[in-house]
Amino acid sequence: MTRSHRSAWLVGSLLCATASFRCEAAPPLATEDADVLDKASCEWEGVYTRVKARRSATENGWETQLSCGVGLSTQLALAYGQARSAGLTSRNVTLLGKTGLIDREDDGVGLGVAWTIGGVRNHGQSFKHDFSQIVLVATQEVL
Repeated sequence: MTRSHRSAWLVGSLLCATASFRCEAAPPLATEDADVLDKASCEWEGVYTRVKARRSATENGWETQLSCGVGLSTQLALAYGQARSAGLTSRNVTLLGKTGLIDREDDGVGLGVAWTIGGVRNHGQSFKHDFSQIVLVATQEVL
């Protein structure tokens, strides 16, 4: 485990330890699934990226997201991130939500709908709407 991974793990652990709700992590290598967090159950995720391409400026970025179950088979999340390249900084804020339509049981299929609204503030510009999406999500365990 690298020093930056240990730092991220420590921060997440401290947030969980001081919070009055249960924290957990999402399944590894999962981008989105149909499962929804239970009411008052939360998860924190963070990522750091570094992109270096030949003949291009290196880009460093990070993002953190806190998701919590709010009941009625629904969870909400708020994410904040920042990217820096060639001396220019871009910041983004994203509001996310997911509602389970069919709970996944045993080897069955789970079904849900997820939505995202994101905004960005590029270097020297004001904050503006960047993207919106609605996704139908189906999950079934294959192993």
